[in-house]
Amino acid sequence: MKFLLWAVIIVLVVMWIMREKKVSGAVRDAQKGTGREALPEPQPMIQCAECGLHLPASEALAGPHGMIFCSEEHRLRHAGR
Repeated sequence: MKFLLWAVIIVLVVMWIMREKKVSGAVRDAQKGTGREALPEPQPMIQCAECGLHLPASEALAGPHGMIFCSEEHRLRHAGR
């Protein structure tokens, strides 16, 4: 009888631990995301006419004659020549 009581206690403890792991895993996944979100579409990379840095097209600044720049400073520096 004593063995049966210990077996039941052990089974209940194991079930409780498994449930806690599942709940904490679900909370952790909800906080950081499950990794199944849609990734953003890749953007074309373009090169700065002043320094040669490659950057996404959405972050680039257009300059005169269709030139592309990585910052306002580089656009002004290039225009000053």
